[in-house]
Amino acid sequence: MASTSVNIHNNSDKAIHAKLLWAASLIGEVRIQPRSSGQIGCEYVWYDLFILDNNDGKDLCKSLGIYGHTTCEVVNENGKYLVRRY
Repeated sequence: MASTSVNIHNNSDKAIHAKLLWAASLIGEVRIQPRSSGQIGCEYVWYDLFILDNNDGKDLCKSLGIYGHTTCEVVNENGKYLVRRY
C-alpha cells in the first residue's frame, strides 16, 4: 500500500493516460477523462510524470522531478499541453 499519492487534474480537452515512473520503472498509471481527476499511489520520493493521449498513445507533455504528495494539473494552452504543479 502506498504512503501517499500524486493527484492529477485533467483540465484539458483530451482523455489522458498518466504514467508515474521512478528510475525508469513504472510505479503506476491512470486514465483520466477531460475535466476529471485521478491519482497514482506512491511514496515520498521524486518521480517523473508522463502524459499521453489516451486514444493514440502519443506524448502530450511531461514533468520531471515530481515529489510524492504533489497535485498536478494538465492544461492545454494555445495548443500546447502543460503540467502545472501545486
